[in-house]
Amino acid sequence: MNSSRRNLLCMAGLTAVAASLPKAIPAAEAANPMNTMDCIATRRSVRAYKDQPVADADIQKILEMAMLAPSAANEQPWDFVVITDKTILGKVGDINHYAAYAANAPLAILLCLNESREKIKGMGILDMGMCAENLMLAAHALGIGSVFTGIYPEKDRMDAFAKLLNLPGEAQAIGLIVMGYPKINNTRVPSDRFNKSAIHYNKW
Repeated sequence: MNSSRRNLLCMAGLTAVAASLPKAIPAAEAANPMNTMDCIATRRSVRAYKDQPVADADIQKILEMAMLAPSAANEQPWDFVVITDKTILGKVGDINHYAAYAANAPLAILLCLNESREKIKGMGILDMGMCAENLMLAAHALGIGSVFTGIYPEKDRMDAFAKLLNLPGEAQAIGLIVMGYPKINNTRVPSDRFNKSAIHYNKW
């Protein structure tokens, strides 16, 4: 076999292998529907919502992005309770009066730390914080407003949400993210929070 024919066969083989590999997401496509930097800079806490349901497909996409958050030892210790029942949403204010506006929201998602999947004890709460941020940024990228309302470490709130939503013993209520399409413009001019004095190099 001459070298030209050998080279052609090698190229054909490499082309076939390449075609079978997963395709990388183009940068422009990955950036949709909102530039990452813009998404972070313009996200805000939204507490007033339109009377408009959030599509199931959007809820799934938001949760997919939440589950891509990093976690210690890749433990992925999260569970989610998606709440659309207006009766349940109306009871949130009885547990946490700071979140009473949930009664007027189309949706809330309870973030739970599943202790049975927490491989490194004490790290799960950090995982949940990163998960929550992913979730809220994904929602904002889709034009859906959200606000994080704290539950952990207030034991009375944790117990009340466990009772309201029938959580199993290993699931600890961490935070409730109330969501919906904003009544007002969901974007803002990014505020300059950069504080040079808070940055320390190598040593304090």
